[in-house]
Amino acid sequence: MGLLAPLFLLGLAAVAVPILIHLRLRHRSRVVRFPSLMFISQAPYRSMRRRRLRDVLLLLMRCLAVALLALAFARPLWQGDAAAGTASSSRLVVVLLDNSFSMGFGDRWQRAAAAAESAFGDLDAADRGALVVYSDEAELQSAPTTDAALLAAMVQDVEVAPRSTSLLPAIQMARGVLTEAAELGRRELLIVSDFQRSSWTPENVAALPAGVELRLVDVGGEDEEVRNAAVTDVVFDHSRSGDREQVGIAARVSHLVVREPSAAAAGTPLRAEVDLLLDREVVQTRAVELGADSSTMVNFAPEVLERQRTTRGTVRLRDDALAADNEFRFVLSPAHEVGVLVIEPDGDRRRGRYLEEALALGRRPFFRVNRVQASGFQRSMLDGKSVVVINDAAQQLSASAGNAVAGFVRNGGGLLLSVERGMTQAAGLLREFGVTSERQADRLSGSAGSLAWFDTGHPVFDVFAAARSGDFSSASFFRYHRLVLPEGAAAIARFDDGAPALLDLMPETAEDGGAAGAASGRVLVLPTSFDTFWNTLPLQAVFLPFVHRSVEYLAGYSLPRSWYRVGEVAQVELPGGQAESEGDGYVSVAPSGRESRIDADGGGLLLDVEEPGFYEFREVRADVSIEPLTLASNVPVAESDLSRLDLDEFMSRIRPREEESASATEAAALTPEERERRQRLWWFLIAAAALVLAAETLFGNRRRAAAAPVVTAWSPSGEQS
Repeated sequence: MGLLAPLFLLGLAAVAVPILIHLRLRHRSRVVRFPSLMFISQAPYRSMRRRRLRDVLLLLMRCLAVALLALAFARPLWQGDAAAGTASSSRLVVVLLDNSFSMGFGDRWQRAAAAAESAFGDLDAADRGALVVYSDEAELQSAPTTDAALLAAMVQDVEVAPRSTSLLPAIQMARGVLTEAAELGRRELLIVSDFQRSSWTPENVAALPAGVELRLVDVGGEDEEVRNAAVTDVVFDHSRSGDREQVGIAARVSHLVVREPSAAAAGTPLRAEVDLLLDREVVQTRAVELGADSSTMVNFAPEVLERQRTTRGTVRLRDDALAADNEFRFVLSPAHEVGVLVIEPDGDRRRGRYLEEALALGRRPFFRVNRVQASGFQRSMLDGKSVVVINDAAQQLSASAGNAVAGFVRNGGGLLLSVERGMTQAAGLLREFGVTSERQADRLSGSAGSLAWFDTGHPVFDVFAAARSGDFSSASFFRYHRLVLPEGAAAIARFDDGAPALLDLMPETAEDGGAAGAASGRVLVLPTSFDTFWNTLPLQAVFLPFVHRSVEYLAGYSLPRSWYRVGEVAQVELPGGQAESEGDGYVSVAPSGRESRIDADGGGLLLDVEEPGFYEFREVRADVSIEPLTLASNVPVAESDLSRLDLDEFMSRIRPREEESASATEAAALTPEERERRQRLWWFLIAAAALVLAAETLFGNRRRAAAAPVVTAWSPSGEQS
């Protein structure tokens, strides 16, 4: 027998209440003085002690009613059957087996697999076991089973995965398994891992059910020395020499030391060789020497990229205890060229000098810039161009030239339009896109204007979203037009007086109701110029990335990713294929050689990157000589850090609360139906208390009705009768 609310037993102290009332309200004699006793009949005398003994039954009934109510509120729980079942029930052992790629360090994986097999080998015939394999995700290999041989075979089939580690999903899955098997007498959780610090963060919240025994098998705690070198990143520097494109490759190599066997070994540097492979051939080798907990960039000589061809590259570190992070793979493709036509006003001054110099420094992509004055513009100059930049020359373009540029935008081209002097509401090209000026702001005499706000979510300004990534406030604007915001347009930057500083005219916002209404390109409007006549923006460090991002946005260019990490989702743009029959499409080939059919002949594809290496995408009916689309993937960089987790703190975070009593643990182990059936005793106690109170009421009323009044008289001489 147990109690769910034992504090209510303090209510038993209320038994003293009827006792006190009984003693307080006992029968007392009343003295009535009479001058003569001749009219008083004599009655037999009974002592007060005997009177009190006759009410003992009534007192006991009242005390019993109070005691039954106190016991009912304490919620007694019948545990006789549960205790018997617990003594004879089987146990459940849940094993969490870490198979992240850090387990491949030394012989950690062999020791981890042996520990898991040993845990299942110790199961009795009636015991059950369950295996959960986890890395950054958790997977239940089998529901709890008594087949220990099957569980051991599952352990042997598990392999180290190229993924990072996260204990939270594994703990949550184990909690669900342990809770569902709460009817078993003993429940044990065994975690087999190297317990990296990155696998558990202070923000993680998880707790095991009450009554679960927790055991840890730390396969990373017996290593005499924990050193790991890894290639964590690769950067590129594209350049051109005539028609040839070159790329310089630099790889970051890190050397992490967790624990040293001795003070002498603590100063031992890492000496290794790093290879650069292009299309599986070693083209360069560099020697590297690194101290503990340090990193360096290994630079390789520039390599020439072949035009219209994708190159597979790998930076490989030789001889290391953890091989999974020794290779870093990437894909190199010739830089895309963006054709840009800059239209300047007539005259001798080169108004677009700063703009052209900024575009000439473009590397990814390259900008092929042609410059022309407004009077010399011809429609054929738009051929092969992706973006047109009109720098304070819109008013000088002829009507035919303006129509040609508007048609260029309608066909998907980009237009960057800056307006300075001479802007009128009647200007042809400006009116074509609904751009008008309220007035010209002149801030030469007072404080100069500044850029007070820009939309960091827009592709033009997203590179400036991070802290200290660029300061526009240092640029001064002395004159600019207060543009009227066209319907549907967006002001993605504003001056300190609230006037729009950069307009983005979306395709559907083109006005004039004619052909311009079907525009499908992009238009940016700057209410000042790209020179130093009206502002100092070209003199600021932010001018170069601002120009590059603006032209890239207008051209619809996005920098292709050279690699992905395992666990990420890659967006693959497949070229439109010419399917000859239904069912044709693409085939993706994983690094392991596993093929998957993509029933589509072009378009976007979201791919879960699950393996390190090179993915290929090719058309089903394509000629084998056609180069497939290639995607590179690498292991997560956080897993290369083998720093240790504080196990005492970790165990304190997932253990059940100590205040949970054994009775609460047993109650939690019952099903709702069983729990309710074992707690029904309070109903009977309430009913018994009600019956006792009813009987006490009837008995008390009957006693009062049957009792005769007793009068005691004393004569003047003191005689009692």
